[in-house]
Amino acid sequence: MLEEIVRTGVPALFECSDAPNGNLQVHTPLIQPDGSVIDVYIRERDDKILVTDFGDAIGWLKMNSMSGKLSWNQKRLIADVCQTLDVEKPNGQLEVWCNEQSELPDAIERVAQATLRISDIYFTFRTRSFHSIANEVDAWLRERRFSCTRRAKYRGNSGRNWTVDYVVEAGSTNFCLMFLLSTNTRDAASRISDRVFTGCSDLHNASGRKGTGVRGATILSLFDDTVDVWRTPDYELLAQVSRIAKWSHSDELEQILTTG
Repeated sequence: MLEEIVRTGVPALFECSDAPNGNLQVHTPLIQPDGSVIDVYIRERDDKILVTDFGDAIGWLKMNSMSGKLSWNQKRLIADVCQTLDVEKPNGQLEVWCNEQSELPDAIERVAQATLRISDIYFTFRTRSFHSIANEVDAWLRERRFSCTRRAKYRGNSGRNWTVDYVVEAGSTNFCLMFLLSTNTRDAASRISDRVFTGCSDLHNASGRKGTGVRGATILSLFDDTVDVWRTPDYELLAQVSRIAKWSHSDELEQILTTG
């Protein structure tokens, strides 16, 4: 019965086949970035019909992220997709429930479109610029109500002025100078690591703003690891002169900023 409804209600390019546990698998004409076909699944439960991807979309995005985790902004974009297409995502899988059989074709297309748009987030993060990731970090800081100043200048021991990407205050005691390392190429990654290392080293023992000083601040190097360009020596180099955080692990970043 369900297969007949699908065949008559969706375009001919959608094909059906039986799946395990009594589910119906719908092969759509939409394609994942890696060339695989986007499938959705249908099952009947409690007099309702469930259309789901069984977690394929978010699982695919995690698998293709360097850290295996989703960043704050990736989660926000997923939420936007689901809200726009009126798709739920309990336990990481996309779902649409149908009360009537006539709702089934629309539900199939919405889940398939959500899967495609979530997969496309992968390319958004591969091609974004330093400016876009900087704005993303800024939005994340402000959402968590950190006091944040961007692009502030501090004088190092050498007398050279260094531009710190973010000066972050959490409460009255925690004060952090945070450098952002972001690029799309490995050739640039090593140059950026060297530059930030020099800046962190120069600021490490220098005097800073009145009443606090750089000496009392946490110096933090934040790596945008959503693009696979950073190597172990990059992290090890900056770990000598600063705390290390990865953008894909924003929960750990928040802990560092909060506790110092």
